[in-house]
Amino acid sequence: MTTDLDSGPGRPDVVPDEDAPAVGDSIPRRRHHVTAVIVSHDGARWLPAVLATVAAQTRPAELVVGVDTGSHDNSGLLLRSALGDDHVGSAPRDTSYGAALARGLALADGLLASDASQSLRGNDIGDHDEAGHDGGGDGNDDDGNDDDGWRPGTGEPIRWLWFLHDDSAPALDALDELLLTSDSSPGTTVLGPKVRGWYDRRLLLECGVSISTSGRRDTGLEWREHDQGQHDTVRDVLAVGSAGMLVRRDVWDRLGGFDPALPLFRDDVDFGWRANLSGERVLLAPAAVVHHAEASASARRPLDAAHGSALRRDRASALHVLLAHAPGWRLPLTVVRLVLGTAVRALGLLIAKAPADARDEVVALGDVLADPAAVFASRHRVAAAAPGAYVRHLRPRPATAVRHAVEHLAGLLTTASGGGERSRSGAVETGPVDEAAAYLEDTGSGLLRRTLARPGVLLGLVLTLVSLVAARGLLFADGRLLGGALLPAPDGAADLWRSYTEAWHEVGPGSSAPAPPYLALLGSLAFLLVGRAPLAVDVTLLLAVPLAAVSAFAALRGLVAAPLLRGWMAATYALLPAVTGATSSGRLGTAAFAVLLPPTARMFARVLGLVPAGAKPAGPRTTAGATLLLAAATAFVPGSWLLAVVLGGIAAVVMDPPQVVWRRLVLVLLAAPALLLPWSGELLQHPQLLLLEAGLPGPVDADLDTADVVLLHPGGPGMTPLWLTAGVVVAALFALLRRDRARAVVGAWLVVAVAAGFGTLQTLVTVVPPSSTTAAQPWPGPATLVMGAAMLFAIGVAGQGLVRRLTRTTFGWRQLAVAGIVVLVLAAPVLSAGWLLGGFDPPLRRADPSTVPAFVAADAAGPDLPRTLVLRVAPDGTVGYALLSGAGSVLGDAETGPPASAYRRLDPVVSALAAGRGGDEVAVLSTYAVRYVLLAGAVTAGSDGLVATLDSEPGLRRLSTSAGEALWRVAGTTSRVRLADAAGAATSVPATDSPGAGTFVATTLPPGPAGRRLQLAEATDRRWQVTGDGAGPARTVDGWAQGFAVPAAGGAVTVTYDGRARTWQLLAQLVAVLVVIVLALPGRRREQVDPEAVETAAALAAGPAGMAGAQPDSGAQLKSADEPEPGDELEPDRQAERGSS
Repeated sequence: MTTDLDSGPGRPDVVPDEDAPAVGDSIPRRRHHVTAVIVSHDGARWLPAVLATVAAQTRPAELVVGVDTGSHDNSGLLLRSALGDDHVGSAPRDTSYGAALARGLALADGLLASDASQSLRGNDIGDHDEAGHDGGGDGNDDDGNDDDGWRPGTGEPIRWLWFLHDDSAPALDALDELLLTSDSSPGTTVLGPKVRGWYDRRLLLECGVSISTSGRRDTGLEWREHDQGQHDTVRDVLAVGSAGMLVRRDVWDRLGGFDPALPLFRDDVDFGWRANLSGERVLLAPAAVVHHAEASASARRPLDAAHGSALRRDRASALHVLLAHAPGWRLPLTVVRLVLGTAVRALGLLIAKAPADARDEVVALGDVLADPAAVFASRHRVAAAAPGAYVRHLRPRPATAVRHAVEHLAGLLTTASGGGERSRSGAVETGPVDEAAAYLEDTGSGLLRRTLARPGVLLGLVLTLVSLVAARGLLFADGRLLGGALLPAPDGAADLWRSYTEAWHEVGPGSSAPAPPYLALLGSLAFLLVGRAPLAVDVTLLLAVPLAAVSAFAALRGLVAAPLLRGWMAATYALLPAVTGATSSGRLGTAAFAVLLPPTARMFARVLGLVPAGAKPAGPRTTAGATLLLAAATAFVPGSWLLAVVLGGIAAVVMDPPQVVWRRLVLVLLAAPALLLPWSGELLQHPQLLLLEAGLPGPVDADLDTADVVLLHPGGPGMTPLWLTAGVVVAALFALLRRDRARAVVGAWLVVAVAAGFGTLQTLVTVVPPSSTTAAQPWPGPATLVMGAAMLFAIGVAGQGLVRRLTRTTFGWRQLAVAGIVVLVLAAPVLSAGWLLGGFDPPLRRADPSTVPAFVAADAAGPDLPRTLVLRVAPDGTVGYALLSGAGSVLGDAETGPPASAYRRLDPVVSALAAGRGGDEVAVLSTYAVRYVLLAGAVTAGSDGLVATLDSEPGLRRLSTSAGEALWRVAGTTSRVRLADAAGAATSVPATDSPGAGTFVATTLPPGPAGRRLQLAEATDRRWQVTGDGAGPARTVDGWAQGFAVPAAGGAVTVTYDGRARTWQLLAQLVAVLVVIVLALPGRRREQVDPEAVETAAALAAGPAGMAGAQPDSGAQLKSADEPEPGDELEPDRQAERGSS
């Protein structure tokens, strides 16, 4: 009978066995003789509880011996006091666990041989019950004796060995349950108990063990899973842990015990594996429970039996077991797999900032490979066993290994301590449980409800619903999002990455401008969204409001304590006109910036030494995180870096921080643009780009003034009325009256002033992008976003504790003023959300991303790679044009276009073509590979004259007029690559691939007259290269195009664009980004809270309830399951790697 402190969920289910009796029959009890062996090694903290529980077994062992392996504490004295001097042996301090067991068994054999009658009949540390029972069965034997123990002259009993560690205390009925399971399955020769934690006594540690293909010790349990009876099924397992293992003596002797090559860890896995291979049956007996402190695995005592750390020895033992049991034909492959796996694990540990663990991984592999004799000796022990396929079903499936690998990686990269809610999850209720399980939280049915009740999640869901309703006209329409500042996204993430990595871009006549880094960020998001680039744009734009709200809510953690106030601040920030206007006008840069701004501002403030009360000061991780976030924000909105420089400089001067803060600030401000090289070099070369953002310039409000900027209205589509944000500005002004928070509020207003100046500058100037000749006015949306965030921070800081302060004063004007302001500020997000429900304003729309007809797009993808000249007539009658390669412009083309000087020769040609001057315009167009001329937009009265002019142009032939658009075909050779003679006659040369994809041309040129040239319709660049005997030196053709001289003999020729410099730049950037990411990631938590440090000292109770307490100098306390738990955080987070201790 078990006591309440070890009460479990009840009798477990038993897997049907052909040797078991029929259901309903009583289990016949056999005759058993059990020899228990306790091995101690500096285990005096736990040994008293172990000895007490062994002595109080309801079915005691017939013989108990102990072996002390050179303990420095009083473990040996405790063993001798409890068992007697003649029942305790000693061994050197570096004795392995298997060798210590061998000494103990030799001692037991000597005792049995010297006095078999007394040693085998009685019990050496505990008495039988009053009825003379030893705890087995019902107490009735065939000869009428009420004793199931061994009796001389009645036949040999089954001899068992029971192994216990000095830190593994069995439940009071553990041995009886093990023997009962063996009686119910007579063919079983190795049994193991269910192992629970020592301190958290509901925590499951083992229910049988196995080993994965990577060497991971697999228990089949979830992380910190608690016992609710969900694993109470007697079942076959590969192995059982050595703590509490019950093994038949003849099997132990036949298998040679534990492998001497495994001194401390994985010896139990190897033994169970060999037992299964030899035809023995290994069972889990979950009704038997052992509480294990895992002192060796958790480094609570030195590992004298093995050199190195616990991780190194455990990993070396795991690799040894895998090599020992690998089939001979698979051994080389296993070695290669383990070497590669070790390299990957070591790399992951380095990323997790655990270099010592990474070193242990590599050194452990070296230890095993350096001692092949030990491996082959272990293989010899396995050689006589059956093929490994017979135990394959007892090992974890590959899918399980993958899942554990992902969980392990997540564990490396998380800062969670392992306590709290997660520590109580993972157990699945399978049936009625006893009172001991009543203390477990019900985390199953209420998990969804609690998650939805969290303010941040609830805020995100509500604003997501609002955004989806607002975007109802864009969600299910055909085509892709475009319009305003937004160019359509390409097909997939690979296209975005290709645009970013290519050294030559097919924009206009070709460009070598570095691609903007936001393409890489957007490509990464598209990769997470199953490779769908259009979906990444949809999420960034249409869900900008809820994403910004959740980002702000998370960034305010620790700064604003009240959840409702945090929620209001986050919602108001996400519904600022800059965010809604960014969505309506297709401003991808501002939409992404709205999400990045809150965490960037928080990190940047920490770099400046501004941390919440109780928070850790900024360190390398914070500096790296601020660098990454500022770089990402700069990639979308370059002006954010300029704001960071100005604000950081002002704050540093005003605060006069220590040198370490100066160094961190300078490092962040220099490292962020360094991560964006070579694109950030374009910002220095063309500083006007600091006033623009990702995408096209987009629509702006020509009547915008400084007052609009101050009221947080950047102008353009999607603006809410001015009075909606007036309350925020007024409340931020009133925040200056809160004198006890003056420093934070004034600092926030300093940010407002700097951002307002930047935004005002954007409304007063126009800039000309380097790839355009048309001046554009910048949009002050990001600046107003910074202003709004700073104002809301001032309101939040001043609002904390304001109600409590006002209630302490008499009612007067202060309360009335605060009430009025509260009404204004509360109305802002509510009315803004209601306004947004009306839908997003144009010009954002969903349409066909192709500018040209389908057959033109198909022709543009052929070997000739022809271009299309697209003409547009403005309302004022001016004609604009674009030179398209392919179906149309895509995301990133606005930033990768050639400089305006590349169009100087084409500008007068288009002007003459539109004016109908009748010159050589068509011939010049053919040198640009222009095969089609498209008049885009509906043909109106203003463009009728242009249509007639183009119809009359020699060399142009009208093909169609569809949907109001007119299309002409250009006569002559209009391929991207041409072979031209001295007279100007040209023939088409097929291209192998696009210019930036690698080999542009690979062909053989025929012989011909001298003076020929291979002409590319690409802008001249010194990185164009030609190889082969069919081409000569490079030359510039027609003042703009790349050409090569061709010898009269012709020959093979290969043309490529040398993108090696771009490749090296990308590699350097990748290394730099990875280094900063590693520095920004949280390190692996190595500290473990020892529960004994917080244990209350108590006297060790004697008798059957002996585990109630522990003396400070004699043992550790095992709490009853009915006592309150001090907290799961006191249980060390060890579950992945278990072993003998």
